[in-house]
Amino acid sequence: STDQTTFRCIAAGALGMAYLRLGDVTPAERALAEANRMSQAAGNVYLFIVAAANQVAMQRALGLLRLALATCQETLAWVTQRYALVYPTVGGLYLNLADLLREQNELGAALRYAEEAVTHSNQEVNPALFIFSRLVLMRIKQAQGEWAQAWTLLRQVSVLVEQHPAVIHRPLLPAITAQFQVLEGIPARNLDPGLTAALAWAQGTTWEEGALVGAYRFFDFIYQYEHTRIARAQVFIAWARATGDRSRLPEMLTYLERQGQIAADSSLPCYQIKVHLLQALAYQALGDAAPAQIALTQAVGLAQPEGYVRVFLDEGEPLRLLLAACRLRMARLPLHQQQLHLIAYIDHLLPGFGAVQEVQDRAPSQQRAPVLNLIEPLTERELEILRLVNSGLSNNEIAEQLIVTVGTVKKHLNNIVGKLGVSSRTQALVCARGLNLL
Repeated sequence: STDQTTFRCIAAGALGMAYLRLGDVTPAERALAEANRMSQAAGNVYLFIVAAANQVAMQRALGLLRLALATCQETLAWVTQRYALVYPTVGGLYLNLADLLREQNELGAALRYAEEAVTHSNQEVNPALFIFSRLVLMRIKQAQGEWAQAWTLLRQVSVLVEQHPAVIHRPLLPAITAQFQVLEGIPARNLDPGLTAALAWAQGTTWEEGALVGAYRFFDFIYQYEHTRIARAQVFIAWARATGDRSRLPEMLTYLERQGQIAADSSLPCYQIKVHLLQALAYQALGDAAPAQIALTQAVGLAQPEGYVRVFLDEGEPLRLLLAACRLRMARLPLHQQQLHLIAYIDHLLPGFGAVQEVQDRAPSQQRAPVLNLIEPLTERELEILRLVNSGLSNNEIAEQLIVTVGTVKKHLNNIVGKLGVSSRTQALVCARGLNLL
């Protein structure tokens, strides 16, 4: 009967949440798929929308971005046929769809769906939809470089969470705040006040250990590893780049090793990708090019099949340099089909960093500070070559990337060494870090 089918749908949804509370994402997704089928069979539009939105969140957690997008689109088509788009709970589908499109860097479409999610949340008494719709919109504004709007939305969410503290884990918003302070300051080479504030937060917290369990909501689970688990590492890496203080990085790398194992054991490829990227950036900050390239290659290999984009772009210029070096090295190896796919994927990613930089450069507050520590400042070209050297590229690789001769690269390096008053490229890197040039 319809009542029995509806009951089975509710039971399957509860089972999905029980699995999630244990950190078992795969059986949670299967239970929600069953709830989806049962609610559709019962013709219960409300339960169908809720089950589908939760299933999409679990598909995304499992790294199945394309399947999650398809589930969203199929559900919206089914709902549209029944003239049910006015249901407030449709906002849950819209916010999932917006966040998936944001990850693909389809920011225009993502913005439209996020705004629809906010509109629907205003009709809904569910505070979770109200909060998460604004969190999604906030992340899109950050991706667009609209920092004033992103910060305003974060403040709005903070007020809402004070009113409804059971919706998300309390550590989430301070972690997002620290991430924003780091990301907003990435274009500058000098020490940024936001980064100082982020470091104060990081020093007052500890590493989050153990399995990812205890999520209040399906979406909250995703935010644990996209924000609370990694923000502290992002702060320490940014601090090392800005100040040359790399004392926290060895401990952080040990933590990331543990988190990578948790991500692999829990079948969370998105988290694995992020962990590998942070490992690469940490090794880059330490000046260890080989392990940085190994970690980055692992991240690229995991990300390519599903087409992740923002997970790379959000790390800014330091990661762009690593990707460019990775692409050069791949092109020098004996090429096979998978290698060609990865090179094409990196070629797809790299232009996105230029778009991010263009937006950031339009903000006067984020202009790079002039280098005043030297009698004769380094030119932009010399700084670019210095950063490429820091990424582990050889003279030949730098020449290939910049489309100049090796002799030109050597000439620039000689100028850099002379201006810095050192006698080798290794000493130049050490000196440059001390001057906050890297």
